[in-house]
Amino acid sequence: MTTESLRQKPQWRYTVGISKGGAGIDVSQTLLQQWTPAESYDEFLARVLREDYLGKHTAKRTADLVDWVFRRRLLNHGDQPARWLKLWLERNGDRQTLRDLLFLYAARADDLLSAFVLQRYWPAVKNGELLLRPDDAIHFFAEGVEQGYLPKSWSAPVQKRMAVSLLAVLRDFGLLHEHGPGRREIAMYRVSDAAMAFVTYELHWAGYSDAAIRDHPDWLLFGLDVSRWQERIDHLPQTAGILIQRAGAIIRLSWVYQTMEEFIYANTA
Repeated sequence: MTTESLRQKPQWRYTVGISKGGAGIDVSQTLLQQWTPAESYDEFLARVLREDYLGKHTAKRTADLVDWVFRRRLLNHGDQPARWLKLWLERNGDRQTLRDLLFLYAARADDLLSAFVLQRYWPAVKNGELLLRPDDAIHFFAEGVEQGYLPKSWSAPVQKRMAVSLLAVLRDFGLLHEHGPGRREIAMYRVSDAAMAFVTYELHWAGYSDAAIRDHPDWLLFGLDVSRWQERIDHLPQTAGILIQRAGAIIRLSWVYQTMEEFIYANTA
């Protein structure tokens, strides 16, 4: 799938959801450490509230964080992402890979974040722009109304709050740097080798063919088209456990690990 076809995705729906959880990296880490797979979501939420794992928030704010940062991103289609990231933390996996994977799961769960990264952030990188400003996000919201992705225009205060929140999320995930009030400098973002291998294995075990893995739209969120994806796969370290063979447009991937747990053990301390 190309970036252009993603720009025309008919089911996109923009909401204020990303402002409720933000990037939530520290929150995600805390919740992953406390979560147990045998627990129902309601039981887990009750325990988070009772034990005050997230600090001095109101009950409503805590419930919002657990919902938007944890349930919608890591428990949305089964609990495998939460199980895998919990193991990554327990094995002292590197923080950049955790951040990259949390970025991907957040973008999968939030159309506004995903669309903004694809339609504004990476084109700005390609064009050599240095900064992203709240006005860039506000103009993007207006386009969303015209395209039907946002049912109606937000009020001016909501637009301003959402623009600041959206840029702050990109900053926390490492795509932007602080550059004065309301201005964010575009970072030299590069997804980690371990995150690339993790996602490749995840797609493989989800049933995607080798070609479908290569062409999957998730890679565009990391700024990787097909040629850049292949180049990165070619240069992954041995611990990634992925080998690629090419014959023209045909590729074949070979897999060393049989489970994600094997992969995680081989790529952590």
